[in-house]
Amino acid sequence: MNKHTKLAFMVAPILAVVGFIAADYYEENEASANKIIQLTPEGHCDVANKNCVLISGEFKINVSDEAGVTEVNSTFPLDSATLFLVDKSDKMTPYPLG
Repeated sequence: MNKHTKLAFMVAPILAVVGFIAADYYEENEASANKIIQLTPEGHCDVANKNCVLISGEFKINVSDEAGVTEVNSTFPLDSATLFLVDKSDKMTPYPLG
């Protein structure tokens, strides 16, 4: 084995570990960024009867309202959520949840 091959065998594990750590930091930074996800209703959405499921790919949210308290359950953990209701004249009203 020549000196270049020996050096490659010594450096490769170090580069693999450093690459793994750098990828973890990158993914952590991307995960902490705020995201806006447009959801579409799965069938008819009836919030009052607790029958409103909104989906976007594998992400699902169940929205219900009981005695003026809006509850949101999701398939993935959420730090915060903002519900936008749009009326017939396309006027948006934001409701921060949690």
